[in-house]
Amino acid sequence: MAENIMVDSHVWVEDPDVAWIDGVVVDIKGDQATVKTNDDREVIANLLKLYIKDDEAPSEGVEDMTRLSYLHEPAVLENLATRYGLNEIYTYTGNILIAVNPFQGLPHLYDAEVMEKYKEASFKELSPHVFAIGGIAYREMINEGRNKCILVSGESGSGKTETTKVLMRYLAYFGGHTAGEGRTVENQVLESNPVLEAFGNAKTVKNNNSSRFGKFVEIQFDDIGRISGAAIRTYLLERSRVCQVSDPERNYHCFYLLCAAPPEDVERFKLGDPKSFRYLNQSSCFELDGVNDAEEYLATRKAMDVVGISEQEQDAIFRVVAAILHLGNIEFCKGEDADSSSLKDEQSKFHLQMTSELLMCDSHSLEDALCKRIMVTPEEVIKRSLDPLGAAVSRDGLAKTIYSRLFDWLVNKINISIGQDSNSRRLIGVLDIYGFESFKANSFEQFCINYTNEKLQQHFNQHVFKMEQGEYEKEEIDWSYVEFVDNQEVVDLIEKADKKKETVHEREVELSNQVEEAVDMSCVLHSEPSDDAETGDEHYPKIFIRADSGLDKSFVMPSEQSGDEEIEHERQTKHSILTEDGTEKSIVLESEKPYNNFSVVSHITNPIRDTEVESLTAEVEMLKALLVVEKQRADISERKCAEARELGERRRKRLEETERRVYQLQDSLNRLLYSMSDQFSQLKSILRSPSMSSPMATVPVVRDDLADSSENSEASSSDSDFTFPAPSTSSADNSNLQVIVQDLSTTEAKGTENDKERGFEDYF
Repeated sequence: MAENIMVDSHVWVEDPDVAWIDGVVVDIKGDQATVKTNDDREVIANLLKLYIKDDEAPSEGVEDMTRLSYLHEPAVLENLATRYGLNEIYTYTGNILIAVNPFQGLPHLYDAEVMEKYKEASFKELSPHVFAIGGIAYREMINEGRNKCILVSGESGSGKTETTKVLMRYLAYFGGHTAGEGRTVENQVLESNPVLEAFGNAKTVKNNNSSRFGKFVEIQFDDIGRISGAAIRTYLLERSRVCQVSDPERNYHCFYLLCAAPPEDVERFKLGDPKSFRYLNQSSCFELDGVNDAEEYLATRKAMDVVGISEQEQDAIFRVVAAILHLGNIEFCKGEDADSSSLKDEQSKFHLQMTSELLMCDSHSLEDALCKRIMVTPEEVIKRSLDPLGAAVSRDGLAKTIYSRLFDWLVNKINISIGQDSNSRRLIGVLDIYGFESFKANSFEQFCINYTNEKLQQHFNQHVFKMEQGEYEKEEIDWSYVEFVDNQEVVDLIEKADKKKETVHEREVELSNQVEEAVDMSCVLHSEPSDDAETGDEHYPKIFIRADSGLDKSFVMPSEQSGDEEIEHERQTKHSILTEDGTEKSIVLESEKPYNNFSVVSHITNPIRDTEVESLTAEVEMLKALLVVEKQRADISERKCAEARELGERRRKRLEETERRVYQLQDSLNRLLYSMSDQFSQLKSILRSPSMSSPMATVPVVRDDLADSSENSEASSSDSDFTFPAPSTSSADNSNLQVIVQDLSTTEAKGTENDKERGFEDYF
């Protein structure tokens, strides 16, 4: 691009305030250019960082950015900004739809009239719209009998959740049942959104209703294209938000909805102002602009009715939510014994009592579970007290585990209520997953989320850049290579890790008061050494994490035990911690049972349980499997595309051969007509000659062009189609007048009669 830039060229140059600003090049010295911007500033920039501006671009922008003369970052952003200023928030890039969040309601874009208009239109027949994407997915599913998937990705706050809801509404409109058929599947699917949003969405810095979990909605259709079932799968709920909220964000919506519930519910659960609860008052934001929490509470209860959650189950759900708020207000102080803890004051005792009543468990068992931990060794069971900090970590871990289990129960209940069609052979999946995350303190959740997004980005790069530009190279098309950031190395770093030794007995890293110096140090998770005596191979796969006193997640490597060994270590977890001085300390902890019953609180010895990490690992595997399926489908499409290209290439060559032969035949015909015209002129001149009135002797007519050869002359005379009597003259020599009569057969194109007949049969 730099070689096309010269003085007076209109270019884009980087600007720290508005990203890119246009201007004119006024001077070039070496690889540096001076640009006078449109706000009368002079900027010196490297030629490689300048981009040509298309002065002939339409003032209203283009609907498909593949039509841009220059497909680079400033041109793309300028086109999106131009259309956004005209309230055109949707723009195509080939078959990909880009949606820019308008941060305001645009109901005229999504009413029934617009739905009907896009229902009847083919793809790209109308202006860009999310309905067009839903429409082509539905029609291809019906016409081709293939399952489809719509991927909705982007940064937090970009509008993914709203776009997903609009898509689901449109698919319900496409494949919905008629009015009066009762509680239909599509109604339950749509009403599941408010329920999941109440318990899975929260306010973030960029978005007042940000999804804090990934969601895959599988909508099933029968043979006539009507919705017959659905399934909702969720991934990677942000558990840490339950206990830690940054200002000015909020916790999950359900906590604030419950605090704004009718007075009888507030009194029954002993709630009050959100500012009085520790899990909510870490941020100064308690209300959302334009949102009435009391009305949203009633709307959520109504949505629960639609999806089939009974009144008794709704009460149990909000009883658990209230219990978590009370649990967060329990505080600890130092106990009578060293490194022990007890309830801080009467207020903490009140919240402990309320928590136990709401969870229907014994208050003493709950207190004992929070303030003590149990360690199981091969020789004995050790019960050890926790200091106030350890008890607080245990309290927060319990709150997160309860909320996570509640959310999973809700999703499972919704799926059971909606029902799945086991006979369905057609489905459309809609994937809504939150974007990249990078915090001051990143945990295993951020690792899983960012890894998933890296895979999605690689899928995008593969289809938009790699395959498309590979196509151009194969067809030898002259184009400017589009630079893009390829994240394949990042994906390979995670997926192609050294797996030589996967027999691992360590299942989680437990960092707490058992090793005081481990509070702020780098730790290494080791696998068991190889028992191979011949090779003596003792390589260890190592995972480095940064630990602190609030660690509640573990980077897990699965254990591969079998037989008696698995039984022996069923409730044991061995931990190896490498300290900074090089010594290794080992501890063995109890592996907790799943937390299935609120009444069995005494069995909860540690909120940091391996089932949590196993659940996250299973979710990652499920996402990987989903991506593998999508890749297989993409490979099939790529193979079909290659076959179509090969067929098109053969037809193109055949067409070129046809055109060449037609040109040959046309040239031969032209020469034939020209020769006939010349002969006709000579014939007329002969007939008009005065000597024609005298007696003529019959003499064969020969061709002049063959007269120099007697043999050729004789052959030509015998083959000639026309003969005329030559006039006799009174001259002394009585020479014969020779007239040129062109034989038509000698002017035709080279080749046999069979060749000519075959040519006409082939092409005409």
